[in-house]
Amino acid sequence: MQFKDAAYEILKKAGQPLHYKEIAARAKAAGLLETTGQTPEATMGAQLYTDTLDPDSRFRRGDQRGTFTLKSVPTGSIQQQIENIHAQVRKDLRKQLLQMPPQKFEELIRSLLERMGFEETETTPYSNDKGVDVRGVLRSNPLSVVKVAIQAKRWTNNVGSGVVSDVRGALKIADSEQGLIITPSGFTPSAVDEAHASGKTLIQLINGDQLVELLIQHKVGVKEEQLPFLQLMLISGQKCWASPWLKQRRQQKPTKQNWRQSLKLPSPLLSAPTIKTRPIRRNCWISKALCVGTIRNTLPPPVRPKP
Repeated sequence: MQFKDAAYEILKKAGQPLHYKEIAARAKAAGLLETTGQTPEATMGAQLYTDTLDPDSRFRRGDQRGTFTLKSVPTGSIQQQIENIHAQVRKDLRKQLLQMPPQKFEELIRSLLERMGFEETETTPYSNDKGVDVRGVLRSNPLSVVKVAIQAKRWTNNVGSGVVSDVRGALKIADSEQGLIITPSGFTPSAVDEAHASGKTLIQLINGDQLVELLIQHKVGVKEEQLPFLQLMLISGQKCWASPWLKQRRQQKPTKQNWRQSLKLPSPLLSAPTIKTRPIRRNCWISKALCVGTIRNTLPPPVRPKP
């Protein structure tokens, strides 16, 4: 887990501001932090401080020097409601996986693998599958071809080490086949140790939480909906620059003709003779004759003849 993700889990569990050294220590003790550096505390502090400069950061600096905490989300806000809906969908999806018939679960896993890019996928006979339910080929590039044998265990209890041994024994050694076990539940500690035993072929394990995330990521069994909602833009004490007409008027170069059109002067005034020009408003030059005609809403007074 990365530094910021580990800090998020620690602060979420603590429910109060913590010093970055304490965050790093708790993350290491919980096994959440993956690092080989000599100064994880300094790295944690630097990453959290840099992240708080982002307006969309999940963290904020605490009142005490060197402390950090999570940003509080207002109760009832749209973001909180969306997070609650996502959490409920994940919970319901995992519940449905546990209730799915084993054969349907194998077909679902095959569909997921195909969506992830596996090719030549095939489902072995449901009975007497010898520890393998689905086989497939993953080509990440023309020079890398990986053959994978998958065991899909739709169990409500955790999968034990015996299943791991069965999958390893069913691998085609001549084809350098790799093993993968997928379950909506979890794995016992002995199964995890057996899968990563030294001197033996590595068996990858995917538990229920990881399976749910893969299904959501590749949109297998779930779909995304985009719903429109209104958001207030004009807030008291702040300027609103949302009007396209206002932006255009600010960017438009002020000229006599522009202001004549915007003032919608009567046609006789548009042809009135220019006597003298002077500035009558900011960044705008307009003739004195037009100004008089606009204010009085009449034509400029005629010139009196000499006696």
